[in-house]
Amino acid sequence: MNRSTVTHPRRLAGADVKPLTLLAVLGLLAFGTANVPAGPNPNPNIAPINSRPHGKSYSQWAAAWWQWAYRIPADENPVVDTTGENSDEGQDGPVWFLAGNFGGTTVREVFVPEDKSLFFPILNQNWVQFPTDPPLTIPELRPIIRPYMDNATLFCEIDGKAVKNLSSYREESVVFTTTVPDGSLLPLPAGDYAPCVDDGYYLMLDPLKKGQHTIHFTGTNGDHSFSLDVTYHINVGTPPHIARPDSNAYGKSLTEWLETYWRWYYTGADPAQSIVRRVQLLPLPAGDYVSGTGTPADPALYRGNLEITLPPGTPFVLPEFAWVSERYNNGTPDDVPMNDAVALAAAHPVLRIDGLTVLSDENKAAFYVPVTPFDPIVVYPTPSSYGSIAALSFQGVGIVGRPLTEGVHVIHLYEPLIIPAGAFYLLPDGLGLIYDNTWTVTVAKPPHGDGDDRN
Repeated sequence: MNRSTVTHPRRLAGADVKPLTLLAVLGLLAFGTANVPAGPNPNPNIAPINSRPHGKSYSQWAAAWWQWAYRIPADENPVVDTTGENSDEGQDGPVWFLAGNFGGTTVREVFVPEDKSLFFPILNQNWVQFPTDPPLTIPELRPIIRPYMDNATLFCEIDGKAVKNLSSYREESVVFTTTVPDGSLLPLPAGDYAPCVDDGYYLMLDPLKKGQHTIHFTGTNGDHSFSLDVTYHINVGTPPHIARPDSNAYGKSLTEWLETYWRWYYTGADPAQSIVRRVQLLPLPAGDYVSGTGTPADPALYRGNLEITLPPGTPFVLPEFAWVSERYNNGTPDDVPMNDAVALAAAHPVLRIDGLTVLSDENKAAFYVPVTPFDPIVVYPTPSSYGSIAALSFQGVGIVGRPLTEGVHVIHLYEPLIIPAGAFYLLPDGLGLIYDNTWTVTVAKPPHGDGDDRN
């Protein structure tokens, strides 16, 4: 009986020491260390198996690939991602990892920044030492997983051109330690596990040219108990700044992320609680009043600036506007939510990231979340100045931002919010506000960064 609820490269439970027929399918472009016949490189855009791309051997890159794959929670892991939505999870450095799957056929559409080498396994197998395993030496572990890679059937083509001599790209990884989080691909508590070893077939590709590319690979292990068929449609260039509004980005829908954001915000916006699943809930600037009376004809303008530093690979959540219905302690009846059509028509957000407009009147409807009750309601730490004590529901527009590249970035939101007189019962004379906010975001590794360093 399997010890695991997912098919992963492990052994069966009990005394029968035998690896699961998993597959490696965590993909990425990598280099190997097998012996290669002397002569010209049969695949000029692929690093030879005995080379050291970016200062590491294929064996070292294979270990780094497993560390990458295992440290990402299962619900946002690129290996189980069926669309490519989570392809940028955990990516950092000069090499971009691609993933396989747990068997069957997967087609993904992904964006990859320029000047990134690609590393992926066509087929691989690994051993992670569980705490209950008998103490085995490395020479004892490798023969356990090796037979599953013997006599494998392999195929890979890049932009329609088949890769030659795939069997020569076999490697055995260096011995490594893997760190798993809660909810990982492995049935283990969060922590570090060692020793780990791997056997597989990997490719390390030179950076692809800007534009559209297709990578297709298939693999079947030696005893035909596992096979995969994976296609990547890759757009090399500037990745989209924001996740699709209909996606389940980083483990949550847009509605769930905005509910998470406003719950955090209305319970004090504690900076210590602003990271959720490595996603940054981006604080709002404390805007200063500039001008205007707050009427539809003379909107009140508020301008704010905020500087924040994020580690590489950090997505973020940023609401553009929201209307929150509240409960009071002074006898005022609970708010009735605003009509969704009125709320959407009132807001005119223009959100730019590094000068590129990513949200405007043209696409705001796709990012609009209709009236959504808080369950449970959000009780404020202290009553507001006008007697509100809890948030009952929210509605509004927001985005989930993808990780920004290292360096300094500017996010600018200019948003008129104009509610005409008579459009909403709580504002009989209407309302006019303009928010003009700028975030300066520095993306940089911490002075003593954590995680594996691929540079």
